[in-house]
Amino acid sequence: MKNVLKFIPFFLMLSLLTFSCSEDEADSNNTNNCTTDPAVTVGENIIGTWVVGGVSSETVTFNANGTGFSSPGSFYFATTNNDKEYNNFDWVMAGPMTVLVTYNYGTDTPVVPYIISENFTATLNNCDRIEMEDAWSNNVELTR
Repeated sequence: MKNVLKFIPFFLMLSLLTFSCSEDEADSNNTNNCTTDPAVTVGENIIGTWVVGGVSSETVTFNANGTGFSSPGSFYFATTNNDKEYNNFDWVMAGPMTVLVTYNYGTDTPVVPYIISENFTATLNNCDRIEMEDAWSNNVELTR
């Protein structure tokens, strides 16, 4: 019995250390330190589907072939003309941090086919978050 009692403090210490370390590891896993390798450009990182401004119902998708689309009713990455919403667009990199988005109204305009473009300049390029500024200095946040 004396031998068993000698090991109880050892087992108590071991259990305390085990629980202590596992909680620290769990906290470090929950911390999101997702940063993009500087070699990954905005043009490479932006490809995929993003949530716009933290509103889960508003998304935008940038395809690798230079096309894209936003969810219906989107404020950014969409436009309207004659009460018709245009959610499809073409995009190119107009500079290392600038995304040029172009909407084509086609023949839906009363006069001639009409094309409108707008620039979005990235101010932060993380793997799961891109912050941009539009031409009117509005901040646009994209998250995965």
